[in-house]
Parts: sequence; structure tokens; C-alpha cells
Amino acid sequence: LEHSPKSNPVWQFPYLQRSTELVLKYLDISYYEAPRDAEADASNYVKRGEADIVVSHDYDTLLYQAPVTVRKERNSTTWEKISLEKVLEQNKINYRELLDIAILTGTDEVMGPYKNHIDEACEEVKRADDLDEFERSKNSVLRAPSGKVSDDPPTFKDLHEIYRNPPVSHSLK
Repeated sequence: LEHSPKSNPVWQFPYLQRSTELVLKYLDISYYEAPRDAEADASNYVKRGEADIVVSHDYDTLLYQAPVTVRKERNSTTWEKISLEKVLEQNKINYRELLDIAILTGTDEVMGPYKNHIDEACEEVKRADDLDEFERSKNSVLRAPSGKVSDDPPTFKDLHEIYRNPPVSHSLK
């Protein structure tokens, strides 16, 4: 069950949540309510060996370091299996570079300046001689996901912390 401030809050559909909970308990199927992002929690379970894969509609699971994600685009019938290791290998990047590319193109946490221009973001990150300096120079172009001018924009450091150490639950129910 996903319980995330960015998704449809479960309090909007308590009757669905309660009935789903009852069915899962009756069938003896483990479930959890994520304290923040379901993708972070699910990724954490796979990293700890408590689950085999994460199934998601987006790529946040890679940022949360899920070793294996199964993904299906909305309105599609095709599923794809994504290995974090293969993504890094095929693109000749490391995890930190992946985070920087994602931040530049935009995530749930940030509006990146390279939306729809992943190739440009990838090339810039790969060309950077010093990622710390590169990130400091690019902090000024990041915007909070709400797009409100009054919101403080996150920094690369803030975003790295969110993806590396997200708040997650510690056990399945």
C-alpha cells in the first residue's frame, strides 16, 4: 500500500485502504505503509533481500538504489525489467552521476533545467572534472517541485541525501 504525500493520500479513500488491508491480512500477504515514498521503501526491501523486485510506473526506484525494477508505462501493455547495475554499466556512469543526471532532468523532488533533454544532462555530468564544483554551480538552476517561487529550492546535496537515506519503514506488517 502506498502512503505518500505526493501520491493520492490514503485518507481520501479510507474504505479502499481498509478493505485492501483486510484482504491482504486474510491471505497472509505482507504489506507496508511507507512513511514517505513507497518507491524508497520497496527499494529498501529489495536491497535487504526481503523482496525480489520492485514494481513501479516510474524510475525513482533506480535513484533509491533498487537492484531490480519491473516497470510498465501507464497505458502500455509492455513490461520492462531494469537492472540498476546494467543501467550504470551501459551508460558508463556511477551512482552519483546517475543522481546528478536525474536531478538535472527532474524528479519528484526537483524541477530540473534539462526536462526532456536527458542526453544534454548526461553529457554535462560526464564532462564534469569535479562533481562537487559542478553541483555547486548548478544548484542555482534547481527549483522546488511545486514550482512556487517562494519555495526554497533543494540542492544537489539535499537531493543526494533524500535518495541515499530516505525515511523508510523497518519491517513488513
